[in-house]
Amino acid sequence: SQCSLMAPQMCTADGFVSVRGGELVSGRVGKTSIGSGSKSSIFYLLGRNCGKRAAAKAMNRLAKLSSRWIGDCGFSIGIDDVTPSDVLRMRKSRLGQ
Repeated sequence: SQCSLMAPQMCTADGFVSVRGGELVSGRVGKTSIGSGSKSSIFYLLGRNCGKRAAAKAMNRLAKLSSRWIGDCGFSIGIDDVTPSDVLRMRKSRLGQ
């Protein structure tokens, strides 16, 4: 395979994430690697290896970064994103009876 020719942390097809000194060295960071509730997520590992304060500080920084990015780049949703589906409407009507 293509990844066998390089260091495992540099393979783009792998889910390996490497962070050094607060900088992403390699890998892709997604919802699963950040904090999906698994014991391999970044926030879990930070809490376990560096303490709860370090994990909380990282969460705070990510929240600030996300807020800044949304403010700078914008974010929009369409009417379809907030309109309930037919299934949800039926379930809701059954609850009201």
